[in-house]
Amino acid sequence: MQITDVHPLAEWMARTLLATPLLLSSLFMSSAVADAPYCDINLDNTVVASSRELEFSAPGRMPLPDFNATIAEIPPKQESWIMDPVRVVLEYLGTPGARAVAIRRCDASGEGATETAVRIIEDGYPDDSLRGTWYSFSLERDAAGRWFILRGREAFRCWRGEHMDSYSERNCP
Repeated sequence: MQITDVHPLAEWMARTLLATPLLLSSLFMSSAVADAPYCDINLDNTVVASSRELEFSAPGRMPLPDFNATIAEIPPKQESWIMDPVRVVLEYLGTPGARAVAIRRCDASGEGATETAVRIIEDGYPDDSLRGTWYSFSLERDAAGRWFILRGREAFRCWRGEHMDSYSERNCP
């Protein structure tokens, strides 16, 4: 008698271990999307020359204290987006319609982190001046699990002018 005869989980693990090299190779292979001809904007090597504090009162953007107050009024787990720091940032920013978007999240600790950083890089705006925007946010989770934006920074990439190859705190011409 083998262990796989007694425990169904052991049988599944034995099959999974045989497939592990195939699974790992598929994780590290370039995807069809990444190789698509329309994915011509590389966001992996983004250069940020300078950035500035995010203007939380920018036109069309809710003031940050009001946004956080809105989150505080929502009962925990009633709205799933308030429980995910990336979705909180995306809700705050909206979607301007960039051709390429990269999102990175880095928690301050492992499981149960109460602080995190979210970076969003957008490139390829259909605009004659502004090419893209780089954002970096610091968020904090309350005891109920809701995420609040503490602060943010932004930088801009231009289609013309001085910052065509990097992001800068200066507005585009």
